[in-house]
Amino acid sequence: MEIFNIITAVCVLTYIALIVYFIKGWNRLSYPKQEEIRRCEIPLTVVVAFRNEEKHLHSLIKSLVLQNYPNNQYSVILVNDDSDDGSEKIVQEEIKAYPHFRLINNKGVGKKEAIATAMDLVSTKYVVMTDADCLLKTDWLVSIAMGIHKEDPDLLVGPVRLVNANSTLKRFQVIDFLSLVTCGAGAIGMNNAIMCNGANLIVKKQVWQEVRQHLNHKYLSGDDVFLLHYCKAQQKKISFLLNSSAIVDTYPAESLKDLFFQRIRWTSKSKAYKDRFSLFVAWLVFITNLLLSVLLVGLVFWPKTLGYAFILALLGKGIIDYILLRKGASFFHIQLPKLAFVLFSLCYPLYTSVIVLLSVLNITKWKGRALSQN
Repeated sequence: MEIFNIITAVCVLTYIALIVYFIKGWNRLSYPKQEEIRRCEIPLTVVVAFRNEEKHLHSLIKSLVLQNYPNNQYSVILVNDDSDDGSEKIVQEEIKAYPHFRLINNKGVGKKEAIATAMDLVSTKYVVMTDADCLLKTDWLVSIAMGIHKEDPDLLVGPVRLVNANSTLKRFQVIDFLSLVTCGAGAIGMNNAIMCNGANLIVKKQVWQEVRQHLNHKYLSGDDVFLLHYCKAQQKKISFLLNSSAIVDTYPAESLKDLFFQRIRWTSKSKAYKDRFSLFVAWLVFITNLLLSVLLVGLVFWPKTLGYAFILALLGKGIIDYILLRKGASFFHIQLPKLAFVLFSLCYPLYTSVIVLLSVLNITKWKGRALSQN
């Protein structure tokens, strides 16, 4: 037991150091100053790949139409990825009156091929990618243009937030997702990027063309992270867009089953990661949460022996997590009740451990397709 406690202590302390590293990175990110807030009209192309999204497409297209950006400075390409619901018809009807919107069909299979199909039609220097189940602020493109003008990045990572947290399960997802986005932003702040989200991602077309053959087409998803890891390996400039007008809203999973399948899909592609720091972070988070799960279960049999170890480990991890999340919650305008955070922290180690273990088995599909292809 003593050796186990020592191993747990080492992992938790290393985890705490990692979160301190992310906090430092977050603090390095800069908000746009008042004198920097001005209208920048950079030609942009928005690409949206969709498959069976009929309940979301109306809201998405409306938010794209209402952009506070000149129509002659941006275009939208919507790519139908073999939808078998009413998605295609909805798009056809919604974009009739907007000549700068275009609907095309995917020439391949999956989101990566859908983006590739659209890229062949893009003529602008920068491409903006988002998802069909997203809502965009009216100044979304304005804030992106400001970020491009200020940073001149090869890859610009935008902020994403979960909304409509009207149940305990959804509130848990909001905090879980907030931790991912905040850690990802902090890593970018330290020039050591590990993750991003395809719901809000801006890339130079030339860079995407370079990375096209390196997106690991064995996995249908991962268009975002594999792109980021390639840019990092090639020492491209990666920036995070810390602008509240750039926040893209999307929705949590409706059920526990949907949540597990979604997270397994996200985790499964980590098997193809080549970036050492990303692998280190993934393994450290997994092992730390697995050890905490073992401690939690072990309390039933050895409460006196493991009690103090569990409390100290959970307390140390919880405090540093809360400090980081407070920073992200302030930027995203998300409430972070202390009681809810404590309760979620108790179940999070088991939740994370189960997700990782299930992802190894590759037991799920996404929208009727296997996550990976042999």
